[in-house]
Amino acid sequence: MRRRTITWKWEGPEAQAVFAEWDGFPGAQATSEKVDKSESLVGVRSPLRVLDVGCGTGRHALEMAQRGYNVVGIDVADSYLDEAAYDFSLAYYHTLGFMSDEELAQHFQRIRASLRPSAKFLPRQAGPRLLPGVESTKKT
Repeated sequence: MRRRTITWKWEGPEAQAVFAEWDGFPGAQATSEKVDKSESLVGVRSPLRVLDVGCGTGRHALEMAQRGYNVVGIDVADSYLDEAAYDFSLAYYHTLGFMSDEELAQHFQRIRASLRPSAKFLPRQAGPRLLPGVESTKKT
């Protein structure tokens, strides 16, 4: 298995290019299926307000907006976090696996601050971070 170590911050274009190469940004059909699974798993339905953390190209945010959700997508910017408390936060194939421990702590503090006390949060990690005892299934 080929491994890459990323030593720069996520805001840099080089780190973002590595993620785009790794993930490939699936098309509309795959995105629709992912949103179906997210709704089923978390038990949410529109017209909730949704914060799509690390929205990247906005594919999940756009699909949810088409379904009637009030969606805000952010990526490497926290300007929207001060505007509202959200009912559901989606971080699907987010870049958590590329972040340092310091960046992760800051990131989750911002997410927590943006959510209502009863809100639900669905994270799905992307990237090379390996957990002890867990085998990677992504072939690179």
